Amino acid sequence: KQAGLLVASSQKTFAFCPSPLNCFPQSLATSCPSGLFGRQSRHFLMPTYSAISRRALLAAPLLFLAHAPTGSRTWTSSAGSNEGLVNNLHRDKRWWSHRVGEALLATDRALFVPPGKDPYQDAPQPIGYSATISAPHMHAYVLELLEGQLQPGAKVLDVGCGSGILLAAFANMV
Repeated sequence: KQAGLLVASSQKTFAFCPSPLNCFPQSLATSCPSGLFGRQSRHFLMPTYSAISRRALLAAPLLFLAHAPTGSRTWTSSAGSNEGLVNNLHRDKRWWSHRVGEALLATDRALFVPPGKDPYQDAPQPIGYSATISAPHMHAYVLELLEGQLQPGAKVLDVGCGSGILLAAFANMV
């Protein structure tokens, strides 16, 4: 399965696929700049979704890196409750926006992690069938990157949504 994302509102609609494989029919997709991922690939935008420039989508990973905390603090945000996890993620500079914090608080990870697992551990968790739910800090980063698009009234399609936790957080933002 390919994973991707479609965000639509009354003003903007875009599709993004992080995979270097072809997610959309080649006849509909535009090419990535030569040299990205080491080769020419066709996976970023469908032309009908041009409200957000390709340049903005290409800059998204740079935004992620620019805001990533320094040092080796990965998976240190674990806690005993959803509120504690969200507070620790904020303490560790995993999210900055008030709206992202509210969405994370409203999306209790315990509802998406199988029984017997630690839902508030800041680490990926197995959810069955060789699949995992991403670490909470990754969900926080995605919400931060898309916060400007996740406005009230926006429509979101999360293709390959796995457990559905990120889609639930999107719903809590729109």
